Amino acid sequence: MDLAMPSELPIHRLADGERIRLGRMLRGRGRSRDAEHAFQAVLQSDADNPYALLGLGQARLDQLDADGAIGPIEKAAKRLRDCLDVHHSLAVAYGICGDHERSSWHFGQALRISPYDPAVILDYSKSRRFSEHDGLLERIDRSLRATGLARKQITGLHFAAGKVLDDLGSYDNAWSRFRIANESVIGRFSVEWWEKVVHESIAFFDAFKMEDLQAKAASTPGIIFVFGSPRSGTTLIDQILSSHPCVDGVGEKSTLSQVAARMVKELSSKERFPQCMNRLTGMQVSELAEWYCKQVFSNDMSLECKVCDKTPSNFFYVGLINAIFQNASLVHCRRNALDTILSCYFTYFRSGQEYSYDLSDLANYYAGYQRLTRHWESVSAAKIYAVQYEKLVVDQEAVTSDLLQDLGLPWHAGCLSFHQTRRTVATASCWQVRQPLYHHSIDRWKNYEKFLDPLVDALDRLGVHWDSYSRTDEPHPIDSARSKRHGRHANKRITRGRDLG
Repeated sequence: MDLAMPSELPIHRLADGERIRLGRMLRGRGRSRDAEHAFQAVLQSDADNPYALLGLGQARLDQLDADGAIGPIEKAAKRLRDCLDVHHSLAVAYGICGDHERSSWHFGQALRISPYDPAVILDYSKSRRFSEHDGLLERIDRSLRATGLARKQITGLHFAAGKVLDDLGSYDNAWSRFRIANESVIGRFSVEWWEKVVHESIAFFDAFKMEDLQAKAASTPGIIFVFGSPRSGTTLIDQILSSHPCVDGVGEKSTLSQVAARMVKELSSKERFPQCMNRLTGMQVSELAEWYCKQVFSNDMSLECKVCDKTPSNFFYVGLINAIFQNASLVHCRRNALDTILSCYFTYFRSGQEYSYDLSDLANYYAGYQRLTRHWESVSAAKIYAVQYEKLVVDQEAVTSDLLQDLGLPWHAGCLSFHQTRRTVATASCWQVRQPLYHHSIDRWKNYEKFLDPLVDALDRLGVHWDSYSRTDEPHPIDSARSKRHGRHANKRITRGRDLG
């Protein structure tokens, strides 16, 4: 079947079965928004078609719209009581929405129907902490013995096994599984490309350029941009801020990257981002700011409220934020480098993050991230508020109070019980942010220290201060001197939570 855009297809001429097949094919090609049209076309004539309802819900879940997915899938469940896809999809959707009781029940039903399904096992492994009595590791190993598994299924099962073994404290075995999982991923990350884009951003956005761009920025309602390396605590900060009655968290969006793409297109420029910004006019800035606000602000929001746009890669767009949004607030989430990198290495991301499956790539990515964020802190006209993950865990109330004050928000005790806030969280941390703060995530790297010499050596060569919860106001060795190597053997002391500053 030709997979043209739905608007170009004579969907009205297709039979319902063909429309459903089209929707499934579109989903399989990553075109979930287009797939919605095909399923909705079926529902216009047959509102109770369970396969169209399930497909519609799954297409919405693909786009992380868990709230919009639950209704049609629940309706489908009335007629598809023992359907694996129904229970699996509802388990994931309820987990994203924070209803872990319903999520757990549907995982149980899915595993009853298909006890060794790789996709169900992977998602289930991420839904909570496991003990020896749960028997999940045995289930994973039995699933791995099945014939005909696809590469992605095998990869996912090894990630699941690593997660369970880490929960059990069997760190050597966990490392072995994580290593197998990561080595099986076919990566496409280019260190040369990453170093080039970081260098170009630093060269383009100097202090004079930032001042000039800020003068053109549009006045907008309050926007809080939260950024940092993946797995550095951005979801936690987003959940804390979204627990405030004056903050509406919109979750993880690609809206800023879409603004950059629209800007390049509207300028009809042969230059790519950010060089094309030399041609940006005040009117174009206002139009881009207006388009962004339409994407993230809901109609029923109070004008006194702020929106929280939490996307780790926002750190790449701090220059753009300065140029477009006059009243933006920026929050940088920082965490110990080794803990951050290992947390990435232990995570099977839904998409993107190609650098996360190789420790050398992770070291180079992290070095570029650290270099760029230090640059922003020296040139950004908009103030950047830094939150250290370890300090937040040790002294939650003080750090939360300081952050709210920095952002011009009144104190709200509900921010301390953020784990009780019911909202959609569709990131790799969706289970963790439903729990109170825990200390075992600090210095987690020490459980795997015997395996980390190659990573530490790479970070040393790149000038990354891995051996402390480092302050980013220190000059970066590459940018300031490229002088002597920052040797790890010179200082083996690791700063503890109580010493954080």
